[in-house]
Amino acid sequence: MARLGVVFRNELGFRDQLDCAVLADQRGYESLWVPEGRTGDAFTTLAGFAMRTQRIGLATGIIPIYLRTPSLTAMTVANLEDISQGRALAGLGIGHRGTTDRGHSVKIDAPFRTLREFVDIIRRLLAGEAVDHQGESYQLRYKLGAPPRRAKVPIALAALGPRMLECAGEIADYVLLNWTTLPYLQVALDHIRTGAARAGRTLADLEIACYIRVVPSEDWTAIRRAFQRSFVSYAAQPFYNRMLQLSGFTDTVTAIMQAMQQGDPVRAMDLVSDDIVDALVAYGTPAQCRQQVEAYRQAGVTLPVV
Repeated sequence: MARLGVVFRNELGFRDQLDCAVLADQRGYESLWVPEGRTGDAFTTLAGFAMRTQRIGLATGIIPIYLRTPSLTAMTVANLEDISQGRALAGLGIGHRGTTDRGHSVKIDAPFRTLREFVDIIRRLLAGEAVDHQGESYQLRYKLGAPPRRAKVPIALAALGPRMLECAGEIADYVLLNWTTLPYLQVALDHIRTGAARAGRTLADLEIACYIRVVPSEDWTAIRRAFQRSFVSYAAQPFYNRMLQLSGFTDTVTAIMQAMQQGDPVRAMDLVSDDIVDALVAYGTPAQCRQQVEAYRQAGVTLPVV
């Protein structure tokens, strides 16, 4: 089959996700991505998947860097790498200020500097180095007790805006996009290309992964309902809101953000327009869904994650 990753909705619950993970492994999906949010941490879930699967890659998709130290992150990734016998992929991101501040009482400060230091530290730790890092965001001396199976565990960075896209193009192995329209994808690729050039690389040296919502159904009401619930919470986040405005949905996402800030998610869902659904969801028959996913591949995504 063509290269595909898969990410499951957390609402499924672990047991159902585990059954799906086994099926995805058997059907030839390349990698399985687990986001981290209020429904559970990514590493516990992935460790469970590792025990029941054989070949599928296991990626955090993503973990916010401010909630763990670089040393703990490297330790946990190395442990997943061992449990899975060499199938781990470390997906990292800055996270969102509101969620990090309110939910964890952790302040996001100097995010780009912090991210660069974080990536440098865990990459060196995962390579088996004894790291003495005295930077502005982190000051530490650490070495893993046992190096991972592979000398280089891939690192993915979640990216939305121009600066983050360029940073990911410069220092990551994978760039992970989310809620990306086809027109915005071209903007994103230009910025990734600029960042890659700074490191003497090209787009060919990177994997471009992208979450693509897929609803294999011709029931328009069900499609809208499934999309609206998840979309409005993202559209109210500043990073996503700016990206969606650059995608041509300024009036709609501004109104959605206002409704969410006023504590009215029902009105926010009602504001989701049909053209946003068309731009961000692959829906219809299975053949139609595959065709829409393929459009992303043809536009430059090397690993669609459905």
